[in-house]
Amino acid sequence: MLAAIAWYGLFALYSMYRLNRHAALQVKPADAGVLDTLRFHRRQLERQRDFRRGIWRWQFPAVVPGLALQLAASIVYSSPTKSIVFLIVVTTLGFALAVAVGKFQARRAQREIDALDSLAGRN
Repeated sequence: MLAAIAWYGLFALYSMYRLNRHAALQVKPADAGVLDTLRFHRRQLERQRDFRRGIWRWQFPAVVPGLALQLAASIVYSSPTKSIVFLIVVTTLGFALAVAVGKFQARRAQREIDALDSLAGRN
């Protein structure tokens, strides 16, 4: 079980790294004009939208080793049936929530992109 907890800790650090690298706001150029600033902001929103839309694609494979370790620990050290069912239910709910939150954030970014496009006169 300690190995699973350690893996989840490493997964949390990896997640923070990925979020910082792909979803954090970048600094806009200081000498940018209004249109350049709008284009820059739109690119940032597109990058964040695309990252959040597919966030589960890298989270699922990264968390599977921890789940396997936790499953092995629950089979060895406790009642396998109750532990396995609980692990499956919690994991399924967690991933469903992660996918739903990612889609929600992607839709919100898309609404902002659409608003910027309407300001710029794009259809």
